[in-house]
Amino acid sequence: VKFKTLVIQAKQLLKAQFETIELHGVDDQSYLTISLVAQCLLKYKYVTVTRLKTKTVQIHEEADDAPNYSRLQPRLIIHLTKTKEFDKIFDEFEAVFQKVVDDHQAEADATAEANKVSSDVDEEK
Repeated sequence: VKFKTLVIQAKQLLKAQFETIELHGVDDQSYLTISLVAQCLLKYKYVTVTRLKTKTVQIHEEADDAPNYSRLQPRLIIHLTKTKEFDKIFDEFEAVFQKVVDDHQAEADATAEANKVSSDVDEEK
């Protein structure tokens, strides 16, 4: 899952359902991803870190050509809690984002219209 997608999902979960969420990492790539998500949400004051935990779990694996074995897998868990300003920050961001989307759409529509007029002129020649 991409970083941007996780930030959006975390914000939506905090807005709609929860006061606190947990981000879990189970390998090097996911450790980095959840750390970046947490940093982004912290930077813009959506959340505070209420707990940072590491844990080791035993994973049982089966292979067709080898006997079953167990291995230890470290995990990183970050607990995030909404700030009091969360709703205000969320709503302000959504308003700005929607304005950017609308402006981009208006620009794209104007460009498409200009291209249509240009092609109509070319056809008349």
